[in-house]
Amino acid sequence: SQQKNTFAIGRHEQIFIGPHIGEMEHLQVVEHFQHELNHLIKWMGIIPGRIAVDMHPGYRTAELADNMDAPIIPVQHHHAHMV
Repeated sequence: SQQKNTFAIGRHEQIFIGPHIGEMEHLQVVEHFQHELNHLIKWMGIIPGRIAVDMHPGYRTAELADNMDAPIIPVQHHHAHMV
């Protein structure tokens, strides 16, 4: 998603919610998103096995997911609100 953005990381039966990032329209916000995501991944000591991301190809989160070394699971935007 481009708006009201955050992320979540799952490990076993736990879900860790990242901080609210906000609108992904500006490069500085995208860099902040990437920094916070990398920080939580490193802090938790995990290697992402899969990445679920909004399937809209124009969203910056899709670009970020493409740069990570894990299989991507595209999720339809409105479906993502429910799961």
